[in-house]
Amino acid sequence: MKKKFIALIMTFCMIGCLTGCGKAAGSESSAKEQGTTGEDVIRIGVSGPTTGSSAEAGVHVNTGIQMAVDEVNTAGGIEVDGVTKKVEVIYYDTGSNAQTGLSNCEKLITSDKVDFLFCESFNSAVGIATMELARKYDIPMATLEPVSSAISDKIAEDLDTYKHFFKFGWDSGAYGETCSETVLELVEEGSLSLPNKTIAVCADETDYGRSNIESVVSHLSEAGYTVVSENYWEFGSTDLYSVITDIKNSGADMIFSCSTTPATGVALIKQLKENGLSTMPHMAIYFPFQPEFVEQIGSDAEKLLCTPMSVDTDNSESDKAFAEQIKAYNGDDITFDHMDGYSCTKVVLESFKKAASLDADKWTQAMLSEEGYDTPKGHIVFEASNHTTITGDGYVPVKAAQIQSGVNYCVWPESSKTGEFIPFE
Repeated sequence: MKKKFIALIMTFCMIGCLTGCGKAAGSESSAKEQGTTGEDVIRIGVSGPTTGSSAEAGVHVNTGIQMAVDEVNTAGGIEVDGVTKKVEVIYYDTGSNAQTGLSNCEKLITSDKVDFLFCESFNSAVGIATMELARKYDIPMATLEPVSSAISDKIAEDLDTYKHFFKFGWDSGAYGETCSETVLELVEEGSLSLPNKTIAVCADETDYGRSNIESVVSHLSEAGYTVVSENYWEFGSTDLYSVITDIKNSGADMIFSCSTTPATGVALIKQLKENGLSTMPHMAIYFPFQPEFVEQIGSDAEKLLCTPMSVDTDNSESDKAFAEQIKAYNGDDITFDHMDGYSCTKVVLESFKKAASLDADKWTQAMLSEEGYDTPKGHIVFEASNHTTITGDGYVPVKAAQIQSGVNYCVWPESSKTGEFIPFE
């Protein structure tokens, strides 16, 4: 019944607005509809995709956000400036469009009077556009999942302008390091053979796709590898035969791919198989961990290497417990997007609690706390120079997995390994 209820609300999201509080977080809601005023709540604004190609991820992020908020409200709220307040969330849908995102954020700040703004929950391109509002409005803001290092670079280059702006998504460099270090270690130990040191790269034609692939190329180029095939497809594409023909003709030793759309990932793997490339070494970024990909691909993804493996319910008791929380909350099967929305929101709210104030300077100081914040996503600490989440051991892990008989086993780094790499045939 709960799943049917959520599906109904998502339908309404596409044609109008609805309440932002509760277990099903929709695309638009307003403070007026919820019967609250600026004096009795801490108001959080969220702009992100709940329709279009990124809708599934955007809805899951919102579910995680709302679950974190509901937990805080059930516990009594947060005391700020001497007053205990409940938290309210106002959601707007971007449809993955940057101009819509800008319009949403302007409204959230000027009309809805939010105290904190997730200016983009998912897409890097929209995050890059909407972060510029920090030049105009002096309120706490953050991007939630956008990865593009262009966001971190902007913050680092003008820390005064972006002093109250944070980036929860790790940098593209984290993907580049994970992909390159995994492959180089496997080659060194003799488990992976790449005799010509040649690679094929392909990805969504987006800031996310390009920045991650460019990072992979940069890292592997330093180790003597050469790109012999490079292709980018239109976001959401499923006809990838021209890309695959180029890869096949290039004679590359290995493929690196990146897409946020499960349908594209499914098409890529199936079309590689159709062209006799199913046993070619391949490492994929993001899409192999989406439920739709797993459901549709079956055994065709056997031995695929993938990253970031942020959720491991097969081997991690804490991830299994969080998955049970999500299931009990609204019936969803867990994704990284649930975990990310929940974790990032907990950090934002814990920072308000630590600051005991809605003052932006005090909140920023709390966000930059050296001891950081423990979350299901990992131990979140921000780099002071660019306000970006730190990755690695003891922080937020970006791991590499291999799909073996339908199960993801971590094969890098050594400290997180849950299985041994099975060589490609």
